[in-house]
Amino acid sequence: TLKLLDLARKQHLIRIKHTDAAHLNTVACRALERLTELARSAVPALIEVYDRDLAILSRTSGHDSSAEVGVLEIPGILGKVGPEARIAIPSLLRGATNTVPNVRWIALAGLGDIHIEPETVVPFLTQALQDPDPFVKSEAARALAKFGQDAPPGIPALVELLKDPDHWARDAGLGALGALHLNAEVTVPALMTALGSTNHHFAFDVALTLQAYGAAARPAIPALIEYFGREENPNLRGTIRHVMDQIDPEAAVKAGIK
Repeated sequence: TLKLLDLARKQHLIRIKHTDAAHLNTVACRALERLTELARSAVPALIEVYDRDLAILSRTSGHDSSAEVGVLEIPGILGKVGPEARIAIPSLLRGATNTVPNVRWIALAGLGDIHIEPETVVPFLTQALQDPDPFVKSEAARALAKFGQDAPPGIPALVELLKDPDHWARDAGLGALGALHLNAEVTVPALMTALGSTNHHFAFDVALTLQAYGAAARPAIPALIEYFGREENPNLRGTIRHVMDQIDPEAAVKAGIK
């Protein structure tokens, strides 16, 4: 049909109007996305389309525009439906192993938004933290953080992400640790080490992350004092002082920090 339409457009006697499937697919996805939870009745049909388009992409190396719309848009709709879209988890797990990085990280985002079946999804997300693509690792970290109290099995892998050479992955790992603020005995020592980073912005973000751990971050006070001493920006010094006050109100006073 598409070939015939291409031929028809080459003649100028009759004007041919045609809206391609990819455009219609995009419009439909946008509409369903706006419906959010009301789109839950469409979940089975969305999964069917996602599985079909995923199979098409696997055969065409990701060059079918209509199929690309399905695999890149549908996980977001399923994520907005939330836990009621749990039947989509097997499909999204398959998508998260696709050879195309964009397909992988968008599937991971959907898994995080649905945030259910942690016994299956959390180990998968933990493994995805070692993906060769930095954006995939970043999305795996953000998705893992959404599992809250069910996420601790993935915390050692998030700690390792603090050493990642890519700043997207590194920042995502730090953000996930701050959002979870769990397992302080593992995370606080790693954050203390990261506080010594030569990356100025990253070190400051590490200090803010330690604040989320409250009193559990007291072992980091000496590292924060050292960091305060080498920071020259007065505004940042004030923030670091505030972080120490939240962790141990007396620590800054004892260190003579004003």
